[in-house]
Amino acid sequence: MTRVEVPCPLCGSEDRERLLVSRLYAEEVPVVRCRPCGMVYQSPRPSDADLPSMYDEKYWTGAGAREGDYTYADERRSEPEVRLKSAARLARMEGMVRPGRLLEIGCSFGTFLDEARRRGWEPRGVDVSAYAAEYCRRERGIEVHLGPFEEAPIPPGSARAIHMSEVIEHLPRPREAVARCREILEPGGLLVVGTADADSLARRLRGDRWGYYMPGHVVYFGGRTIRRLLREEGFEGIRVFHGDDHGKPLDPALARAHASSVPGRILRRLVLPVLGPLGAGMVVYARSP
Repeated sequence: MTRVEVPCPLCGSEDRERLLVSRLYAEEVPVVRCRPCGMVYQSPRPSDADLPSMYDEKYWTGAGAREGDYTYADERRSEPEVRLKSAARLARMEGMVRPGRLLEIGCSFGTFLDEARRRGWEPRGVDVSAYAAEYCRRERGIEVHLGPFEEAPIPPGSARAIHMSEVIEHLPRPREAVARCREILEPGGLLVVGTADADSLARRLRGDRWGYYMPGHVVYFGGRTIRRLLREEGFEGIRVFHGDDHGKPLDPALARAHASSVPGRILRRLVLPVLGPLGAGMVVYARSP
């Protein structure tokens, strides 16, 4: 595998500091932080030519994988749970926009898109994994473009909503992808991004053993950096929820539960702002102008 040094994917600076090298996998993950803007990313990272090859059948099923190889959970093995989480995500989306044309970037085996279709959405997917894309087409009957999202022939203004969950961290040029999302969305359309939170207490406590330091994860957004990227690319109404849609966000839930108590007020006003988000994940909602 070829590795390349890259500038900051958020601000373009090459002024960076080494944070750590994670060795959770056979392939080491060198993690750096941009000094000017604070963006955390992998550098040197796998080359653009090598990144798509990571997502073959072995990545999903583990078949033929050696100890320490980079693999992922196959959603088909836990489809009822994935479908339940998808329904919760879609319910929140439907509180913001009416069902319409929906594009999922990194659609995998299509459970989210299939659930969306049941709820009245018109689904379409994009994925770089030939193995997953073919399954989604064959078993779900959903149109999927195979290849990088930025190269997909999708007309401007053709989607009411775009969804990408556990995807943006895989994208070597997230700014280009977000700009393309804005172009594809209709006016007032909704972009939903689910990813881990690099600002979280979980990341800081786990150090180089944070589970999100995977060979294919090349960028690590926090709430501040994802807001900056979306704002600079013209998105509005940006909302960051810590946690996930199938469960209450942890820190707001704690604040509400203890809002009337003295310890609760101390937790909300003094402790949480210092610690940062307690959970490891976040879901971000933003609208195109």
